Order: sequence, then structure tokens, then C-alpha cells
Amino acid sequence: MWRRAWVDGVDIWNTYWNEPFRLSHNAGIGLISQGSLDWVDHRVHARITPHQAQGVGIAARVAGRRRWYALSLVEGAARLVRCKDTEQILAEQALSWAAYEPHDLTLEVHGDRIRGWVDDALVCDVTDDLLRGGAVGLILDEGTMLCHDIEVRPITDDRPSEVR
Repeated sequence: MWRRAWVDGVDIWNTYWNEPFRLSHNAGIGLISQGSLDWVDHRVHARITPHQAQGVGIAARVAGRRRWYALSLVEGAARLVRCKDTEQILAEQALSWAAYEPHDLTLEVHGDRIRGWVDDALVCDVTDDLLRGGAVGLILDEGTMLCHDIEVRPITDDRPSEVR
């Protein structure tokens, strides 16, 4: 029943694996999300294991399949992308990672400030105000990823956090 709370935009999300979130998508971007447009300032965290994918990550301020911010692991890098009908790279940092190795990803959206961490290291800190609210989610580009849980916390003060 808990899965019915999620918007499912991936090709395969089966229930017979040990992980609640083992997602596969065959072509292009796949995305699952939960939340609403009144989710404005929040932090999303997930421990993600990529399995032979072009990219895997977490998303915030999701307002549909073509409106979101995402912190993703892509070949040789961590990348922050905004999608508002078309994708635009907002930040990218070289990062070595391998398939089948788990990584902690944290994405924080607070006002117009967007910050992302991979394994507790800050990899991006930008300002952008095109998307103001929305759900959280898991995102992948052509492949498979797994995740046990997703943590979402509101940011209630006027200052972004210093540590996730």
C-alpha cells in the first residue's frame, strides 16, 4: 500500500527484491516522486547503489516528469541539474564512483539556494529560483539503481544547514 503514495515514472519497480526501491528504466530519464507543490524548503537524503546506469540520483522540487532539480552520479562526476522542460547543468564536480558501490546523496533546497553532498562532501552550492516547490524523488537515466529508504526533513529556519 505504501507504494501507492508514489508517482511511478519508471519501467520496472518490482516488489520481490530485498530493497524497497529497486528501480529500472530502459530509455531516458525515469523518476518516482512523492510530495506536493507546497513542499518548499527541505532536505532529501538517500543511500543509493547504482547498477550499470548512465546516471542515478535524488530529486527535489519535483513538479512533474520534466520539472525538477536532481543531484546525480553520472560517469566520472556528481552533477546538479535543473529540468524545466529542458535539462540544464547547474554544477558539476569530478567524482570517482563505481557500479554496485553505495553512496550517500543529500540535496537541500532552501529559498533560491541549492546544495548537494555526496558521501558527506559538499559537491555543489548554487542559487536558482526557477522551481519554487515540489515533491522529492529518485531519478535514474537508463539503468538500474537500488535504495532502502529516503529521508526528507523540512528546513524551518532562515539558514541553510551546515551539515546534512
